[in-house]
This record gives sequence, structure tokens and C-alpha cells, in this order.
Amino acid sequence: MSHVSLLVKSFSLVLMISIVSACALIKVHEQGTVHLTGHVTMSLGSVAKELQGKHFAQLLQFKVNDQVNELIVQLEFKQREMSMVAMTTTGLPIFEQTFRDDGTHHLHSYIELPEVKPEYVIADIQLVHWPIELLQQNLHGARITEEYVGSELKRVVLVDERPIIEISKSPEKTIYVNLERNYKIELSGLD
Repeated sequence: MSHVSLLVKSFSLVLMISIVSACALIKVHEQGTVHLTGHVTMSLGSVAKELQGKHFAQLLQFKVNDQVNELIVQLEFKQREMSMVAMTTTGLPIFEQTFRDDGTHHLHSYIELPEVKPEYVIADIQLVHWPIELLQQNLHGARITEEYVGSELKRVVLVDERPIIEISKSPEKTIYVNLERNYKIELSGLD
């Protein structure tokens, strides 16, 4: 009986360690900086006042190389933090993450995310949603432009006048293309 009890205790300990290690609290670089390309950095900023208290539910389709995937993403913006929950289109949880003004980032993954770096997800969200004035202050080694073409808002991150990121926002959807990292995201509102 003691052998079975020891086995159960060992299994419980391994299970608890696995659950605890699935949660990660990381600091996004020392100054909260993300390298968008070799010489282009972006300081991750506080939640823009215009977004505080808002939340979005979106269908996210992303294409890396030729593989297309779909997720449902919920974003919530508070005064000092941004939270994101991602799940499959059938409702199975994938990950939750929170980024706070002090640069701490909490990530809880329900499955292994080999290609996803949370700081890049946060940078992408900020490039789509933050006001351009804040983005101009936070981008180093690049500039961002913004113009309306009809009812569509177009943003382009440029390095030496060469686009590295293109964003098109219309009332129906947002398209984000990272030309440097070769991926595309399409967001459609579910609200």
C-alpha cells in the first residue's frame, strides 16, 4: 500500500510542477523593448487612454508561409494593463496573457506555442490599436504613416522608405501584414 501511496504522491507532485511551470511571468526585455527587425525597435507602451475600459472579441485568421489558422481572440484594455485570451473556433483555450505598464507579462499556455513570442503579439496589437502619435514616439529606427483611403485606414511602418509592416483597417476587418517575418493576420469583429 505504501508503494501505491508513494506513486500517487510522486504523480501529484509532477502534476503540480507541470501546472505551475505552464504559467510564466516574464519581463519583456529590460526597457520593454521589442526588436521588430535587426535595427528597428518598439518600446511597448501603456494602454492608450482612448482604449481604457474597452474590450474586443475578434476572429483572427493568421497565415504563416502557406498555412492558415483561425482563433477567437478577446482583448480587454484597462488603465494599467492589456489582457488577451485566445481559443480555437470550437472554444478550446489556447493561451491567456496580460501585459502591465511596468513591463511584466504573464502568459499561461494551455498548449505549447513554439512559434509565438508574446512580446511580438503585444507589439502587433499596439501597432493596430494605439494612436499613431504614441506609436511614433515608441518606434525607433523606423517611422509609421497613416492615411485614409475611402473608409479604410492604412498604416505602414517604413524603414528607409521601404515598408516592413502594412495595416489596413476597415469597419469590417483589419489586415496586418508583416513583410519582414512573412506572416499575415486578418481580424474580423465578433462584437
